[in-house]
Amino acid sequence: MRTSVALVALAASLITVGLGVPVAGASPAGDTSTVVVTPAALSTGWSLTNDPGSSGQFVSGPGSPPAGVGSFQLTIPSNGKATLLDNLVSGTALSEVDAVGYATYRDSSSTIAADVAPSLQLPICADGAVCSEFTTLVWEPIYAYGTAANGDNPVVANTWQTWDALGHTSTGYTGGWWSTHAIPGVCAFNCFVSLAEIQAANPNALIGSFGVNVGHGPTGTFNGAVDALTLGLSGHTTVYDLEPGPQTVAFTSTPPSPAYYGASYAVAATGSGSAPVGFAIDPASSAVCSISGATVRFTGVGVCTIDATQPGDATHAAGQAQQSVHVVAAPVSVSGSTISRFSSLFAQRVNVAVTVKSGATGSPAVGVLVTVTVRPAVSFLEGLAVSCTATTNSSGVATCSLHNSAQLLFGLLLSRSYQIGTQATTDFQSGSGTGGIS
Repeated sequence: MRTSVALVALAASLITVGLGVPVAGASPAGDTSTVVVTPAALSTGWSLTNDPGSSGQFVSGPGSPPAGVGSFQLTIPSNGKATLLDNLVSGTALSEVDAVGYATYRDSSSTIAADVAPSLQLPICADGAVCSEFTTLVWEPIYAYGTAANGDNPVVANTWQTWDALGHTSTGYTGGWWSTHAIPGVCAFNCFVSLAEIQAANPNALIGSFGVNVGHGPTGTFNGAVDALTLGLSGHTTVYDLEPGPQTVAFTSTPPSPAYYGASYAVAATGSGSAPVGFAIDPASSAVCSISGATVRFTGVGVCTIDATQPGDATHAAGQAQQSVHVVAAPVSVSGSTISRFSSLFAQRVNVAVTVKSGATGSPAVGVLVTVTVRPAVSFLEGLAVSCTATTNSSGVATCSLHNSAQLLFGLLLSRSYQIGTQATTDFQSGSGTGGIS
């Protein structure tokens, strides 16, 4: 059943372009490449036209499409129409076409005549850039694959079917292509010829666009889909994999800056779909941070990359966003206290406990080297300063012993305090403090 289509004239663009535009992603002659087309393509060279009440949209499924996991769904009421076109091929010579086809799916809920499937559309200027002979070449399965054996109806409901629109013919038809206007080699509407015949009769013809359409009168509804649009140009064959666009995911929480080792962060994000957004740590950041639910803990120093993902649904693929947090060594707080002190004329010993904590979380700073120094209160006796070192344990405490030193004896006579210095580590900054000797 013929499904004629009214298309926006592309003559002006053809006259302006006049030169072929390479197909994105095409590979060397004789090869086939796949280009994924999503809703984003509608702003970069593709176009979609929906009549009121009609719907053409990129979706997941139905079933198992021949390319990827999605397709372009067409839901058309009586008197409706939807058209998807690739305009990037505008200006290409029709003579270059050496492969053309697609896959269709007709849902059993359709009430239009059983032989109706989406049609291929190839608007052309038959006489080249002058474009006084503009027409749309249309191909439908019924006019190339209809036979007596299938009751002149090759379309099967609820099944993906792949069609070769270039060379396949069947009894009673010679290629399945018809034209919306009479041009050399084909009359309007009622003549069915091969594309090769049209190419031979119109050697200067230029392509305006390439795509699919469903459009019909007040005779029922159509629900179905198309995928794997195929166009070959001079040995370069491109398969267009029609896929739903991803969910839009965005972080709504702002990470701490700076983010310190040992601290935590409550992450949040929203998505355009209804499913909840899930979080994970990018594998490259496993040594820097971890996550439980929506709480990120900074377990190392470096870049922590958080992945936020929302699952796909009927009309969108899964979406993801990333947030990077720069984690630096934590500052420390330092305090000291005297554990014990022994003093005699010839022997001195002071045992000091130094506690080092993360200035970001208050948790123990483990493995930090501590230096305790007693200095006389007057500068000219600086040479009498005495020190000891120790490393903090799992509780963040280092025990340091100053003992058996003449310098210590004079130091204690002149000063009742000591200074503490900590050495920086990968996870903690350096710090300092003081303590009093009791």
